Amino acid sequence: MPHRLKLTIIITMILFIIAAVSFGCRDKGYKTENDTEGESKTETTTDTEESVVETDPINGKELNIPVKLENVKTVKIDTAAEHQTIESFGASGAWWAQYVGDWTDLTSDGMEVREYIAQLLFDKEKGIGLTAYRYNIGGGSRGSSKSNISDPWRRAYSFEVEPGVYDWGRDAAAVWFMRRAAELGVIEITMFVNSPLERLTVSGMAHASPSQKDFSNLPRENYEAFADYVLDVAEHFKSEGLPI
Repeated sequence: MPHRLKLTIIITMILFIIAAVSFGCRDKGYKTENDTEGESKTETTTDTEESVVETDPINGKELNIPVKLENVKTVKIDTAAEHQTIESFGASGAWWAQYVGDWTDLTSDGMEVREYIAQLLFDKEKGIGLTAYRYNIGGGSRGSSKSNISDPWRRAYSFEVEPGVYDWGRDAAAVWFMRRAAELGVIEITMFVNSPLERLTVSGMAHASPSQKDFSNLPRENYEAFADYVLDVAEHFKSEGLPI
């Protein structure tokens, strides 16, 4: 997919989320800061098409977003009833941050594209103010010819040069987004893995081979080495002050 088309899709999705959240809180009976505690609201709608006019929080330009409502039911919300505590609301950096973090082209307002997207995601005033972020510790399929992963956006770097030796300059684009998320107010970063390091797997790849059935791609004898790698990565970034 062309670079500019990917950018357009990502920005459109983020802006639509912001508009949808704003539209839902204002017009659909969800609690906002101005709601009276305990107030119940009921609304009935029918199939309709309308437009939501929102302002781009970063550059101030007006956006006209079409919204189609279909088969809408009557909903009653009691804002005094508490059912759960949501500790955080966040997003995962897989499978985009390792590329989008390199988008240093400038918008028409002179801002780097990656910074524009970061503010839409994490800034509490200009964006949706996400408070959690998930970072993918890669298994090394990016930069390797071993794994049979056709989509380059599904590949991820590892930091390992050799066992116990790391190049922390790898995966710089994805790391940029993780650091920027923390700078903009994210309070919780979760590191996760989709595959162990290629050298630790049964298949020698960041995925199982088609012939593998009913057993893990990580053999028991490599559990400790895999755990050491994950802990080394987590401890490195935690030492930088990131909220791992």
